[in-house]
Amino acid sequence: MDMLLRGGEYRKLGNIRRTIEPGEALFAPHFASKYKILPRDQWQGMESDEEIKSFIDACPIPSSDQNGIGACGAYAAMMAIHHCRHKAGMPYAPLAAGRLYHRSGRGMDGGSQLGDNLKYAMDLGIPLFRDRRHELDYRSEWTDDEEDQGQDFRIYGAVDCPSFEALASAVQGPCDAVEHGILCGANYDVDSSGLWIRPQRGSSGGHAQCTPGGGLCRRGDTWGLLVHGSWGKRFGYNGWYVVPEDYFRSTVFNDGWGVYAVAWKDGAS
Repeated sequence: MDMLLRGGEYRKLGNIRRTIEPGEALFAPHFASKYKILPRDQWQGMESDEEIKSFIDACPIPSSDQNGIGACGAYAAMMAIHHCRHKAGMPYAPLAAGRLYHRSGRGMDGGSQLGDNLKYAMDLGIPLFRDRRHELDYRSEWTDDEEDQGQDFRIYGAVDCPSFEALASAVQGPCDAVEHGILCGANYDVDSSGLWIRPQRGSSGGHAQCTPGGGLCRRGDTWGLLVHGSWGKRFGYNGWYVVPEDYFRSTVFNDGWGVYAVAWKDGAS
């Protein structure tokens, strides 16, 4: 699950192939009527690096770092919660994604399915960050306090997005964030722009990521999704980067969900 980047740095992957058939799981049936796939001639994306960087600089949510564990799916779910809360005008609260990984990874560091992280984030939520050691603890059972905290930081609803067209449509309108799984190329790193991931070459493994609402980008004829990643601020532009459409072609690692609201003990956005 490790991937070697330029400069000799290793980054952890961890997205396990999806076993649910596309369209089989829909966590919010009442939302389906509001969601539709837009034709490409109606797509609107950020078209310059300056516009993309301005979008990133305006975001108050700090970048995260899964720090050598295969918890990318849990971090993608955490980022979806952060961006949904931000869209709803709620304050930022640091969360411990590794504690969600305890659930989705069954207490082991062997990766996890994106859909499992999403389901646990809906049912149990994610507890508050205490310190770095606590954040990365995927082995210990949850405490009663964590169970209680998690109820205030949950995903309320999500819709299956089994294609790039579905993800691009969701991120332009009804969804506050999308989570997606891809097969990383052996050359998975940003190009000279410092923003766009290079075109896919070879394969390395599955990786899960989160794109906030409004994060559709375009460079000439190439579309892509802006990712708020989990490999720290040194990767991409302060931890953000654009993944081009060719990474979303059908492989066993492709997966996608549009997240449209968050929930807490007494309500939902």
